[in-house]
Amino acid sequence: MGALLSTRRLRLRRSTPDDVDLLTDLDSDPDVMFPELGYRIRKPFWGKGYATEGSAGLIDRAFAELGATRVVAETMVVYTASRRVMEKVGMRLVRTFFADWPDHIPGDEHGDVEYAITRAEWASGSGRTGCRGAAISGSVRPAGAFRRPGARDLSSLRT
Repeated sequence: MGALLSTRRLRLRRSTPDDVDLLTDLDSDPDVMFPELGYRIRKPFWGKGYATEGSAGLIDRAFAELGATRVVAETMVVYTASRRVMEKVGMRLVRTFFADWPDHIPGDEHGDVEYAITRAEWASGSGRTGCRGAAISGSVRPAGAFRRPGARDLSSLRT
């Protein structure tokens, strides 16, 4: 398999099934792992509360079962539906930033936003919807796990 990038000391390539043990080891290391909320929903199911319900369930799992201390999510500034989901589940706006993405898509000139919720905020229930359980296919992964070259936002709905 060809390298995506090679340097004197490094060779970056796409993951393969043979990498599962290495990825499991990486995901199990608390020094390099912090949860990032991620989900995708088919268009016919948008606007029905599934993203909020699933996100709340994934956040609950991150704190209650995985021992996370903070969960983050990122989306583009212009994806207002995604931002609203993050707010409904108690996440707060941390920052707006401008990344140098390899492929530009409409709206990226407005930047990206990062939202987060800490264990203490989650435990206090401030801003939470009270949803339990995940009604969508989703996961809580190490930060950056939803990124791929040229992809902007796999951690939120597209509006």
